[in-house]
Amino acid sequence: MLFMIKAILFDFGGTLDTDGIHWSEKFWEAYESLNLSISKEQYEESYVFSESHMKGLIKPEDSYKNTIMYQVLYQLRYMRSKKISE
Repeated sequence: MLFMIKAILFDFGGTLDTDGIHWSEKFWEAYESLNLSISKEQYEESYVFSESHMKGLIKPEDSYKNTIMYQVLYQLRYMRSKKISE
């Protein structure tokens, strides 16, 4: 029996692109390195907010860099709206 592969899907949520570390943890490490006065719980709220607001925003033609930029933008917007960070 012959099988034809029609598509190959990759998960870029940390499985392949960050050695198994989820992107949410990579963002958290970045915020910690900046010494922002934000708790992990507050950060996680901003991450969930950004994830929910990115649906439909990212287009197939968007670059990986733009995807990350949108993610950070929505995290920071959430933090600012909640007066979380400096």
